[in-house]
Amino acid sequence: QTPSCDQCLGSGYRGRVAIAQCIRLDGTDAVGEAIAQALESNAPAAVMRQVARDAGNRDFHSRAQELIQQRITDQTEVYRVLGN
Repeated sequence: QTPSCDQCLGSGYRGRVAIAQCIRLDGTDAVGEAIAQALESNAPAAVMRQVARDAGNRDFHSRAQELIQQRITDQTEVYRVLGN
């Protein structure tokens, strides 16, 4: 990090990369269907996370790890934004 860097204003980062997901609940998406079924059965959040994972969902932390491996970000920034 260079305090006088014009590109990142001394932060070491420039720009943003969104880590987001959209899950369709209209029956056209396996993850959405798994979550919808879990919702209908009043499953707890931990169960919903597991059924989503089992259906192929990638959580924010695994996507963040990919960005770290691609050197787009680093562990410090991921921890700042997502925690643990």
